[in-house]
Amino acid sequence: MKDTVLIADPNDDIREILEEQFSDKYHVLHSTDGFEACNIAMEKKSDLAGMIINIDMPTTNGIDVVTKLAADKAFENIPILVIAQDASLKNEKAAYKAGATDFNKIPFDSSLIKKKMLKYMDLFSVKEQLSEVKKQTVDQGNPSDAPLYKKMHDNMIELIGRIVEMRNPENTI
Repeated sequence: MKDTVLIADPNDDIREILEEQFSDKYHVLHSTDGFEACNIAMEKKSDLAGMIINIDMPTTNGIDVVTKLAADKAFENIPILVIAQDASLKNEKAAYKAGATDFNKIPFDSSLIKKKMLKYMDLFSVKEQLSEVKKQTVDQGNPSDAPLYKKMHDNMIELIGRIVEMRNPENTI
C-alpha cells in the first residue's frame, strides 16, 4: 500500500507546515536537497503516494529531480507537485515539461495543497488499478474479450489523464 509522502524543501518551516497536513494519514519523509530527494524517492518508490518538491533545492534543483523521476516508469502513477517562490511562467512551464503533475507558488495555503494532492493521489491510484485490471483481463484473459477491455481501459485512462491535466491556477480542486 502506498502510504508515504515525500516533501523535498530546504526550508524547515515549509516542510513542517506540509508535514502537519499529511501526517494524519501518511508517513512523511523529508529531504532538504535535490540529490537526497532523488535517492529517497528511488529507495521508497513502492511506498510513495505523492511528492512535493521545491524548485529551489541545493545540490540538484527540483526541475532536475522531477525530470529524473518522471523518466522512470515506476513513478508514472505517483503525482509530483512542484512548488516555487519564483512562480514565473518560465518555472511553471519547466515544471510541467519535466513531468510535474501540478505547480504551486510559495507562499501557499497548505490546506489547499493537501486537497490537491489527495485528489491527485486518488486519481493516480485509480489509474494504477485500471492498468492492473487491464493486465489481468486482457493479458491473461480470453483473447476474444481483449479488444473490448482494451478500448474500455484506454478510454478510462484518457479520461483520467484529461482530469489530471486540467491545471487551472484558479482551480483549487
